[in-house]
Amino acid sequence: VKTVEAKKSLPASFTWNGLSDDGTRCADGEYYATLETVSKNGSEAMTSTQHFILDTVSPQITMSVPYNIFSPDKDGNRDALPLTITSSSEAKWTGRIYGKAGDVRTFTWQGTVPSFDWDGTDENGNLVEDGKYSVAIECTDAAGNKGSSKIEGITLDKREAKAYITTELDGISPNGDGILDEQKFNIKATLTEGISSWTFDVVNADGVSVKGWSEKDSADLPAVFTWDGIKSDGYTAEGSFSSRLHIAYEKGNVVDVSSSSFICTATPPALKVRTAPEYFSPDNDDENDDLFILLKGTSVASLKNWSFTIKDPN
Repeated sequence: VKTVEAKKSLPASFTWNGLSDDGTRCADGEYYATLETVSKNGSEAMTSTQHFILDTVSPQITMSVPYNIFSPDKDGNRDALPLTITSSSEAKWTGRIYGKAGDVRTFTWQGTVPSFDWDGTDENGNLVEDGKYSVAIECTDAAGNKGSSKIEGITLDKREAKAYITTELDGISPNGDGILDEQKFNIKATLTEGISSWTFDVVNADGVSVKGWSEKDSADLPAVFTWDGIKSDGYTAEGSFSSRLHIAYEKGNVVDVSSSSFICTATPPALKVRTAPEYFSPDNDDENDDLFILLKGTSVASLKNWSFTIKDPN
């Protein structure tokens, strides 16, 4: 594929750039070279090199992750980072996971690089510090061709996510009188950043939502929700209710909490009083000496206090 001739002294070395006599690149494969000489006295000699490989193909590798933030806290959600890898078969691949303090994991493979999960631990099996990390895999083959892939900006965040709901009132009466017409729910979340979605619902005793809010109403989770006692259908709510909060974080954590229950009713207590007999005479004659009074009251909310008074109509 390539021949060089000259009528002069033999050079000490010869370099071949992989091109043929017509200047085109030779195909990858196995080659060898021969050297033939003719001396001035007519003697001839020939020798050959060992076989060598022409290789112009670089090692190939692709690497991807389904997300770039995870939380190795064993809650069952994004506890590890899956790395999907496809590579050519090479003599040796090297990989490393590193952060601002340097390498936390190193790897070597022969042949192809397998896909694997990183659980957020270092070489000793200890969880690494929260922060940003990168994954890099590379190879240099025997011909000097290089191939590599890198994923940067992977966030490891194992901070605990919790939330709490408190209600201000044990009961409300949304009747427009300006007294206890609204319920306020105070929200306390340990992590307010990195929330991918949230929902807040007022639910009845059967757990069915009667009024709800979500990240569609506010990108940020509000610290306070105020409910006027009106359901989503526009009617006034009646009965026992509680609230329910659901938060999903980008790093995989999911938080579900509920508040204590409270009463919502705009219906006043229904009271009934009955007396007997119609006439009575407390004169100790054993005839209608006492007036019997029957009190009956029904209310959605428990009664805070009551009084019973007998009045003179005049």
